Amino acid sequence: MKHAHSLLPSRRGRLKATSGVASVAALALVASSVGANAEPGQYSLSGASGEVFGIAYDACSYSHVFVTVAEHGTILNNAANNVAYASIYRANWCRHISTAAYGSAQNITFSAVRSANGRHLPQSVSASGQIPLHVYSTASGNGTDTLTFQLTLSLVGPVTEYRDFGPSRNQVGGSTNRYARDYGVATVSSSLFANTLGPLPPVSHAQIGELISPAGW
Repeated sequence: MKHAHSLLPSRRGRLKATSGVASVAALALVASSVGANAEPGQYSLSGASGEVFGIAYDACSYSHVFVTVAEHGTILNNAANNVAYASIYRANWCRHISTAAYGSAQNITFSAVRSANGRHLPQSVSASGQIPLHVYSTASGNGTDTLTFQLTLSLVGPVTEYRDFGPSRNQVGGSTNRYARDYGVATVSSSLFANTLGPLPPVSHAQIGELISPAGW
């Protein structure tokens, strides 16, 4: 992180969070905390996936945790199997301290059970392992941690289908990259533990997805 002050949301942002739109603000923070530390194309997913998200806040503090797991992916531009990504963020406005952590891992324990009717979207996803984290705190600077996780997701729906027929920003030689992604709401049983960051928010949202190759539709 180049600018420490950028980690701390404004008072206006805090008021929005505590007025019922915290999940929207949190999802934006998830994207920014990872995106600010990675060039386009360094991280990507394919195949079956599962995502979990947790949030907690009060008058002085806000925190979230986001973990996604997948059959295949790209980590720092290198193809990998059974991958996981994590983002953790917390801020305390009363103490003027904020912390962001992010990381990725490959060769985690991962399994997906697909339905017998031939649908792309898995009926369940299970994953476990450890994710090394890069940590930055406005109080203590740079550091490291490890997130240990265990997730079991079961699809309950509804299912959303997304189809993109347009050119990708990674377009090469005039070719068009097209992709399809299905995803649906899931129930989850989870265990998340960070060695030094302390207690994490309980998981409150989960979904199962699958990035489908163009040949499949």
